[in-house]
Amino acid sequence: MKPRLITLGRRHAALMTAHLLALDATDRNNRFMGSLSDQLLGRYVAGIRFEQDLLIGAMQGGRLIGMAHAARYSQGDEKVIEVGLSVQADVRGQGLGKGLLLAAIAHARQLRADRAYVMFRSGNMAMAALARSAGGALGGQGAESYAYFDLSIETPQAVRPAPQLPMASAVQQQR
Repeated sequence: MKPRLITLGRRHAALMTAHLLALDATDRNNRFMGSLSDQLLGRYVAGIRFEQDLLIGAMQGGRLIGMAHAARYSQGDEKVIEVGLSVQADVRGQGLGKGLLLAAIAHARQLRADRAYVMFRSGNMAMAALARSAGGALGGQGAESYAYFDLSIETPQAVRPAPQLPMASAVQQQR
């Protein structure tokens, strides 16, 4: 069964928590750039600003197998998006992470954000390769790396229209 991308809202909090709890210690470390307990993962989901941020989920059957959290904030006069990604280990290597990242970047462009980032551990070669393949410029220092996406530049990935995500209108109503 092919995964489908949906917009996640507050009503999906239990699915998001279950998805994140299913990540092993290494995956949690890679996703959050540090060790997070089950309790902290629950607090992370409870603290998501659903009215401001964009959350995209990859559903397969009734299971959330991947998600992108595009957190919106301002830095001076610029609108910035920071994207966090997670994909269940048993479905990696199928392009799902890249699809989630490109969907988040496409929506960031629609929001007229100036730039987007993905922060990751320097040893996370899979994330570096994924971000590079999505058009990100890599940088970093020490244990932390990042992929930078200048959203004012049109790239082959950027000219694709943003996917229409089911339930987007429901999320808009929550805002």
